Amino acid sequence: MRTFERPVLLARAIASVQQQTFSDWVLIIVNNGGDPRAVDAIVKVAGTSLSHGAAQIVTHHFETCVSGGAASNAGVAMSESDYVVMQDDSQTWHPDFLKVTVGILDQNKSAAAAATSYKQVLETQRANRLWPIQESLSVVDDGQLTFISLVAGHVPPPGSVLIRRSAAQKMGGFDELLPALDHWEFLVRIAEQSVIMAVPEDLARHHSRSIRSDEEAETSHADSKLKEISARDLLIDRWLGETMPNGLNKGELALTAAGARQAAEAVRAMDDSNKRVEGLERVVRDLQLSMSGDIAHQLAHIIQQRRLWRRIFRVVLNPAHGLRAIKRLIAK
Repeated sequence: MRTFERPVLLARAIASVQQQTFSDWVLIIVNNGGDPRAVDAIVKVAGTSLSHGAAQIVTHHFETCVSGGAASNAGVAMSESDYVVMQDDSQTWHPDFLKVTVGILDQNKSAAAAATSYKQVLETQRANRLWPIQESLSVVDDGQLTFISLVAGHVPPPGSVLIRRSAAQKMGGFDELLPALDHWEFLVRIAEQSVIMAVPEDLARHHSRSIRSDEEAETSHADSKLKEISARDLLIDRWLGETMPNGLNKGELALTAAGARQAAEAVRAMDDSNKRVEGLERVVRDLQLSMSGDIAHQLAHIIQQRRLWRRIFRVVLNPAHGLRAIKRLIAK
């Protein structure tokens, strides 16, 4: 679990690991240049609540900030497990995440990794408190985890992917030269040579801060986006110099696939927009009909009231007329 100066998020992420129904895990926290005292204090508190004897938390501190790939490789090097997950402190798990993903890879020995569906959670942070604003579900299927889909830019969050350790070692680890997206580049390499299985269950959360969060969170978010753009440009430039065994240029394939993906997303967005407009039109029509019905009902009520008052007025002016009317009702 990579972390840097986000104690509230770190504490929450650790808790989601401790709540796993699969108990045979080791959590290696890689503090990427942050204050070690804060991280150690959180780990100390978390350690007192461990309920599984086999579970443990190990901490590694970098004195200065290194690349995400270097932080990930350090964590993998410290582990001896059959499977690894590169989780950031902004990600959390459903209690069954490890149970389900480990079970799937245990049953499918040829698969190199398993990726679950996940929710994107937009939240606001003020000091030590977090408020969720909205959630959106991202359903992962096999088509999104192919080489073509991944190279086109479909990037599942690191915390939603369980990786077979032997496959990670075969790939040579994470790229330490990239300023960001090292996990994406790593999954693209895996998909070139092996299979990544899709897990339809929603078992992970990727949390991001809203513009109403603390200023530090906003600045961090902006810096993260700039690093991602820079990393994507570096990868495309690198891939333009790579020809795959089938004769296709990897960079050109990535650009073509990314363009097709963006066009498909634009079409879906237009369809969604049209559906929203049609929905609004139906609401307006229903309101118009409802209002028309209400007005007709009100008019009928007013007419009835006027007829009643006219009858009362006639009885007051001519009591004999009123008595004859009562007699007629009794006769009926």
